[in-house]
Amino acid sequence: MSFRRVGFFSELEERRPDVFQGSIFEVICRNRAPCESNVVAYLQGGHFLIAIMEGTSDVIANDGSGVSGGSSLMTDGVWVWRLDLPYLVKKHHLELDPEFVWHAARNGYVVPDVPDGRMAQLAPEAAWEIYGMRRPRFEPGEVRVVE
Repeated sequence: MSFRRVGFFSELEERRPDVFQGSIFEVICRNRAPCESNVVAYLQGGHFLIAIMEGTSDVIANDGSGVSGGSSLMTDGVWVWRLDLPYLVKKHHLELDPEFVWHAARNGYVVPDVPDGRMAQLAPEAAWEIYGMRRPRFEPGEVRVVE
């Protein structure tokens, strides 16, 4: 694994208990952290790693709200998180891994550029490790029809 994960709570994906661990309900805070808006902006500024077209539900509010494409994966080149994480942090004041918060602060809450080669390396690793998706292997000039 060449990346770190943040915000992969057990309530977000029941089929992968090896990856989605810890309860989201245990990290809800009553009050906003002083740096919450900066952390949310950092998460929102992440680079798309894998786009997934589906809607996710707000498992805390359980009121039908959520994020379109919420299980898509974002990155800053070191950490990986889901697209719906900034929404959940902002709405429910989640306390995230202190190492991630420190990392974001050290970057001035600005997601750095990530070289294309690094993104190309991270995408299949993240797809496999987080969602169990295998990257199709194609030979040069080969055409496959996906049904």
